[in-house]
Amino acid sequence: MKKIAIFAAVFFAVATLSAQAVKAPVNQVLNSSFEMIDAKTSKAKYWNFSKASTIIKGEKGNQAKINGGIHQYLTASKVWQSSKPRKIRYSFTVSGKGKLSVSFFRYSDTPNPKEKHGYTRKFLPHSLNKVVVLTEKPQTVTGTYTIAANEWVALGISALDAVVDDVTVDVIQETTPAK
Repeated sequence: MKKIAIFAAVFFAVATLSAQAVKAPVNQVLNSSFEMIDAKTSKAKYWNFSKASTIIKGEKGNQAKINGGIHQYLTASKVWQSSKPRKIRYSFTVSGKGKLSVSFFRYSDTPNPKEKHGYTRKFLPHSLNKVVVLTEKPQTVTGTYTIAANEWVALGISALDAVVDDVTVDVIQETTPAK
């Protein structure tokens, strides 16, 4: 009986430690399924839409109908500007015609107490990460990107005829800069 109790205690301890060590990814995108709508603009909150892009109702809820592009500044704490690079993974569902591009719009903030918000923002060249040939059947697009040290990014998705849903970005790891 003692052996069973000891085995159960050890098993419970190992299972608890394992569960704590394996952390589920945390989505860094706000309003990733486009369900929160701004009453004034009829666009998804936290997202920036080109003039011709809009929200449509799909089988599972709202979706972004892209005719131009959408983007979101990634400002959740795990992807804040940092002295270390951060490797991220993105994923979303898409269908449509033509091609779709995934880009990262890069920028950097430097502290400056004389500025209104306490920093000076510098926009950097954007980074085209992936081009996907679209199909009428929904497909999942995934990719990775490393945010450089001392930079912020916005995730940009552009196409002339696409429907996007369930956008996620999670941090894979913080990386140490090369020496």
